[in-house]
Amino acid sequence: MERTPRAQGRTCVGCRGQADAAALVRCVRSPDGRVAPDLGHKLGGRGAHVHMKRACVEAAVRGGLARSFSAKVTATADELCALIAAQCDARVAGLVLAANRTRALEVGTDAVLAALRGGAAALVVVAADARGKRADIEGQAMLSGTRCYEHGDKATWGRMVARDELAVFAVTDRRIADEIARMLDDRKALLEVG
Repeated sequence: MERTPRAQGRTCVGCRGQADAAALVRCVRSPDGRVAPDLGHKLGGRGAHVHMKRACVEAAVRGGLARSFSAKVTATADELCALIAAQCDARVAGLVLAANRTRALEVGTDAVLAALRGGAAALVVVAADARGKRADIEGQAMLSGTRCYEHGDKATWGRMVARDELAVFAVTDRRIADEIARMLDDRKALLEVG
């Protein structure tokens, strides 16, 4: 009888809840007690897992990480949340570059509106400093049921696609779009206070 692989369950050191490893961020402790997030699961050493939710990170910093590592840790919730958010941003940037490389990226207002109207857009990202036809794009995304996020700025997105600025883009590859959406949703939950 063939066995199906099981998901690797982990316990969040913040809330003590069980979750699949993909739903948690792995953290490692350096010899000097600093804690570093390891979103890519590439750092060596013992890891502790925490949900990408601010409440879980706060509880982890208050004692869950120290218990897990059996050693003192020097981290604040703000620092750890900022480090995790930066890794989320880097992951999103890499995914956008992958979409661009595979021609699964529509850039600019006209191309994005065409992709939305044609049903090709799996996700839309609008730069925080975008103006112009922003309301048209957000409205068309809502009408078509396409996920739409505000993230980054025009200059940053522009550099990624060799333009001066880029206010809006659409991802047409569903797998890449799903991973970007997961990263942006996790990032938002991580940075929400209260």
